[in-house]
Amino acid sequence: MAGFAAPGYYKYRLSVFCPWTREIETVEATDPYSRCTAANGERTLILDLDDPQLAPPGWRDHFMPAIGAWTDVSVYELHIRDFSATDASVPEALRGKYRAFCPARTRPGGAGDAAEGAATASEDWEPVPGRLTAGQAHLAALRGAGLSHLHLLPSYDYGSVPERAEEQLAVKEDLSRYPPDGEEQQAAVAAVADQDAFNWGYDPVHYGVPEGSYSSQPDGPQRVLEYREMVQSLHALGLRVVADVVYNHTFASGPHNTHSVLDKVVPGYYHR
Repeated sequence: MAGFAAPGYYKYRLSVFCPWTREIETVEATDPYSRCTAANGERTLILDLDDPQLAPPGWRDHFMPAIGAWTDVSVYELHIRDFSATDASVPEALRGKYRAFCPARTRPGGAGDAAEGAATASEDWEPVPGRLTAGQAHLAALRGAGLSHLHLLPSYDYGSVPERAEEQLAVKEDLSRYPPDGEEQQAAVAAVADQDAFNWGYDPVHYGVPEGSYSSQPDGPQRVLEYREMVQSLHALGLRVVADVVYNHTFASGPHNTHSVLDKVVPGYYHR
């Protein structure tokens, strides 16, 4: 790592024997043990997880909610984007994001309400202690009814969603004008499916990196801070957090695919 000054990005250039091509391949790969990357996993970011700037206030001292008995565990499965994508009580810029789980936000100085339209960037909004969005109020009610754990569907870096909002496509036509038994709705959705903002996430690229499409800024370390803010906010609601991981899946393999990582570093070892 000589010559690198943190913070900075890097990739590995490797010459390895690839059993699939039976040749020595020279490849470029991100670090399989990355903790943060550039948008779309293009490069690994040098990052110190102990950096105070990556910790929300109170992060070091807060605790997970206590569990009286493991037999009392009740788990609720949830998709991060679906939780708030259509929640009008969340600022538009934060819908579908990690920060939609955090305290409700309003414009600095109290100008405007969190439910009144779009923010140009998440930094334009400040937390309002004690106020819950509609989604948060629903989680709080579930907690009051006995829910103990929130199981987040994959939130690591996965490959099927463009992480920069400007690269994402959406259905622009009114699907309700099509007959429910026709094929037009499905065709319109399928036309943008490879570049829309939704996927289940069972196509990991970097297991140790928070997914960038759920962050207000997929380039740089902001995704790490916002992920921690989400976890801390859920703990404050009395909910423990379970992160869904699938170590038996990867998005790509082989020496040439942009999203291939493990199979570039040690060809044939992780994929057999």
